[in-house]
Amino acid sequence: MKDPPEVKALLLDADWVIQRIPPDWVSYIERLIDPDTDKKSFLIEIFEAEGQCMTGQADFEVELSKVLTRWGSKVHADEAARIWHKILPDPDILRCIRELRSAGELVCLATNQHDYRYRFMANELGYGQMFDYLFASCEMGVAKPSKLYFVKICQQLNLSASNLLFIDDVAENVESARSCGLIAERFHLIENQGEFEKILSKYNFNAE
Repeated sequence: MKDPPEVKALLLDADWVIQRIPPDWVSYIERLIDPDTDKKSFLIEIFEAEGQCMTGQADFEVELSKVLTRWGSKVHADEAARIWHKILPDPDILRCIRELRSAGELVCLATNQHDYRYRFMANELGYGQMFDYLFASCEMGVAKPSKLYFVKICQQLNLSASNLLFIDDVAENVESARSCGLIAERFHLIENQGEFEKILSKYNFNAE
């Protein structure tokens, strides 16, 4: 049986890999406007505005304010933006990350985020200290599933793509990483509960 490739660094997505959002998260956004308003169209516009900020080309609070104004919301943008701070880190995954780091393994965050949420994650949730490197799309100027995103990570780590294990919940991101030569596995906190450490063991990337 062929030995698995040598993994020298672990790249982890954020949402639905190491953290989740509350089940009622979208309802907080819907409450920003009058209950009789077209919530579906409002949400589409909100998420389109958010998407424009993922590569750092636009400021999230500014874009959010524009949408709120167009929809006649009485909630100020800085208050509304705090909804994006509603994050539930998974304690078991974070424990595993800490154990890997303590064992000297290289563990990095590889996530699509706008600057407002990324700063909260890095500073308030402690991810800046938890990971060796943070590869956030808003700082890199490119987002997954772009191949350039993975090329830049390889360059910054000075490692071959074949030595990187990337774990993400989005199949398109996983496929893009594989096309760049990375080892990539799909994992979702809810759908694949209990499978995280099995993936690491598959590639002999353990804290022992």
